[in-house]
Parts: sequence; structure tokens; C-alpha cells
Amino acid sequence: GVSCLMANGNAMARAGTSLVAMAAKTCGVPVLVCCESIKFTEKVWLDSIGQNELGNPDLILADVFDKLTALGGDVEDHKKNFLEKAKEDDESLGMNRAPGGLGDGVSLLNWREREHLKLLNLVYDVTPVGFIDVVVSDVGMMPPSSVAVVVRELTAEL
Repeated sequence: GVSCLMANGNAMARAGTSLVAMAAKTCGVPVLVCCESIKFTEKVWLDSIGQNELGNPDLILADVFDKLTALGGDVEDHKKNFLEKAKEDDESLGMNRAPGGLGDGVSLLNWREREHLKLLNLVYDVTPVGFIDVVVSDVGMMPPSSVAVVVRELTAEL
């Protein structure tokens, strides 16, 4: 389900939803969005930045901490060892690590100590109407372009 459906048919949902919808659309897989009509809104977002919520930046690194914890022993010792190894690298920290490997994100473990680095953990993203095939709601199944009509009808009843 999504957090809300906007009048232009765009869907606001947890961060990453837009990427999954884009991949599905590219592969020819239909994208269905489930949302109660109470979550339909006349508002319109054009991007994911303007009115988004910020999540805890440390949650971005939660996977890295989980991998370090799985090694056993003291997490701080593992963190220190990884940071020392990363500092020896002549390239920028962490750039030569294999994707999905244990070293991914290790250079960010000390992100608070780096003067000009801020982590941004956006909670929501906007899935464009072009990636959505069908909206399933308590009103029925409809194209996303019909959200504005439903909003108008629901507000007229009030």
C-alpha cells in the first residue's frame, strides 16, 4: 500500500517504491497500487524533496552494523579495524570494495567525524503516474488518472 495518492495520480510511498515500480514497468510487469480512498488527496508533489520526512541517518548503515555484529566480538573493534584498512587505501574510502561485500559502507561508519558529509535518509518517495497501471481501492479498480475525480466526488459528499 501507499501513504497517499495525489490528484495527479502520483503515489507517495516508502523510499524505494518508485525504483521498484520503474523496474517493473521496464520489464513489462503491471504495477498495482493499493490505497484506501481516505488517503486520496488534492495535493500534488512534483518531487521527493520538498515536503518529505527525514529518517534517522544511522539507519542507512544498519546493514553494515548487522554484518559487523555477525562477526562476533566487539563491534567497535571491527569498526576500528575496517576504518584503519580503508584509510590505507589511496583511492577515496570504500570505492574499490566489491558490491554487496562486507566492506560496503565501512567508510561511512565515521560519517559524523567528516566535516562536510551529511547523510540524508528520506522516508518517502514519489512514484510517477506513468509507472502505475491500476489503483485498487475501496471505490474499486481504476486508472491513477481517476484519483482527482474520486477526490472531487468525496469532497462533494461532505
